[in-house]
Amino acid sequence: MAEAWAARFYNSKEWKELRWQLIIKRGPKCERCGRDMAFKTAELIGHHIIPLTKDNVSNPDISLNPDNVELICFDCHNAEHERFGHKHERQVFLIYGPPCSGKSTLVNQMSTRGDLIIDMDMLYRAVSGLDLYDKPDCLRSNVLAIYHDLINQVKTRYGGWRDAYIVGGFPLRGMREAILRQTGGEAILTEASEDECLAAAGARGIFADEWKKYIKKWFATYQK
Repeated sequence: MAEAWAARFYNSKEWKELRWQLIIKRGPKCERCGRDMAFKTAELIGHHIIPLTKDNVSNPDISLNPDNVELICFDCHNAEHERFGHKHERQVFLIYGPPCSGKSTLVNQMSTRGDLIIDMDMLYRAVSGLDLYDKPDCLRSNVLAIYHDLINQVKTRYGGWRDAYIVGGFPLRGMREAILRQTGGEAILTEASEDECLAAAGARGIFADEWKKYIKKWFATYQK
């Protein structure tokens, strides 16, 4: 559901709180296939049984009604959208914000199979085979080369991708504006306080301290 109004809703404090409360109450598992998502809660999607639309998203009896929300894994979510064969003019979103603010969770909630997701963390993982948060500096130039090539593909609309998500911190306004000019995208900030991000970083094991440094640097350099 790559629509600007949907992005605003899924990025809202009210939705984030509801989704997390449902995970706590029902357990971190897919309610379709039973898959255990305890270590991948960012990929546990809140699927609306009565589909959200631009007309009903403001109705909390539909959008924020626990009885209308099913927790399903990314694969089951994709299967649901494939079944209905949604088609629309493809869009580009720049998803930015501090580390550990929920960018991946938002992208997982909105994206479907066939979307192009450009995420530096995932690119590092793809080329290194290492843990998601282990990013060797010696690979940075390689990852950046792939990243810029993918950005150019979005700019030229190369390939058959559906929608595109460009994911990163992007604390500097000039960098965000340059990407938006190149790609014709729309920027969405995943809002979270520094304390909230630092608390979330604590779950990143041996890399927690390193990520806390990234968080503090982001808030020190962020430009609205």
